Amino acid sequence: MPGYKDIFTTAITILVVAFFWLAALFLKGIGLQGRFTRNFLHFIAGLWGILWLQFESPWVASGIAFLGFLFLSLVIFFRDFPLFRDLAQPFSLSQEGRWGVALYSLSLFLITSIFWGEKSIGTSLIFSLALGDGMADAVGSRWGKIRLPLPWNRDKTLEGSIACFLGGIAGICFGFLLSGRTIPLIPLLFGGFICSVVEGMSPPELDNLFVPAFLGAFLLLVA
Repeated sequence: MPGYKDIFTTAITILVVAFFWLAALFLKGIGLQGRFTRNFLHFIAGLWGILWLQFESPWVASGIAFLGFLFLSLVIFFRDFPLFRDLAQPFSLSQEGRWGVALYSLSLFLITSIFWGEKSIGTSLIFSLALGDGMADAVGSRWGKIRLPLPWNRDKTLEGSIACFLGGIAGICFGFLLSGRTIPLIPLLFGGFICSVVEGMSPPELDNLFVPAFLGAFLLLVA
């Protein structure tokens, strides 16, 4: 049976998701572009890096993350159904494929399940995914001018990769500090570099899976 803290944290998680989803729908309703609201939710999903630390049971935390993945997958893959049509609006799926959104939520579930015993690393991965990968798209799509010579992905820019590097560093640093640990400067910088390179080199839609996979392997070796 879940403890009171798990029940309370589950309720808070549901309220947080509902609040920011409604906020994204409102922003889309007042005329902001779908790419903006999608990036908004991408950043907000990083709050899971705080919420998952409040759970006592790994099974409850992983179960909530998995239910989030299932619900989001239903919304984006069955968005033509009236029940999900409005809920899918903030994701701007006409610009980005469905798999990128689904793999993001899948990564949060996998991080929760795999890194429950390594909270500092898991929290760093969640924040790096939200900040590093999120900044790459937000900066690259708006200010990116220098295209990277990647024939399989022509949307990547140098400006976006630099933003990913800085966001990755911030995510790793914040993840370790929130877990009561520190990370030396060299591994921190190299972790940000991994975020940037993997995000830039990943085929379309797979960066949300590859970034935490490669960064997680690195942090397990050095942290």
